[in-house]
Amino acid sequence: MTKHEFLRRLEEALVNEVEPSVIRENLKYYEEYIGEEVKKGRTEEEVLEELGDPWAIARTISDMAETGSQEPRSPQHRADYEEERTESRGSSVQINTGRWGCILWLVIGILAVIAIGALIAGIISTLLPILLPILAIVVIVRIFAGRS
Repeated sequence: MTKHEFLRRLEEALVNEVEPSVIRENLKYYEEYIGEEVKKGRTEEEVLEELGDPWAIARTISDMAETGSQEPRSPQHRADYEEERTESRGSSVQINTGRWGCILWLVIGILAVIAIGALIAGIISTLLPILLPILAIVVIVRIFAGRS
């Protein structure tokens, strides 16, 4: 199958399923994606084989349009989406969360540790003025009770 056949089949599968703007957006995306991959040195056939059946892609696009979901818009997110979709068909492609995904999780983890630390410090600072006098009274009572 050629790039033009792929795009034609994708368009045929999307007609009467989604809005024309969604069709245009996806046709443009896949045309650019295939072109970029070919520029990287891959053959058109390899890229199209990786993408899979245009009817399956169209079904995914249609389902997302029905549920109100949106396909990822940035090139990296779209690449991750395509890899995840390809992996779900049983291919050996791995999902690449990318550098920004790792950085995002790291930042979220650091913020969670800071929030938990602040919560613990707040609880201690609230209870300390109450617990210190009680602790002092208990110690004094034990000292005097031990002498009697």
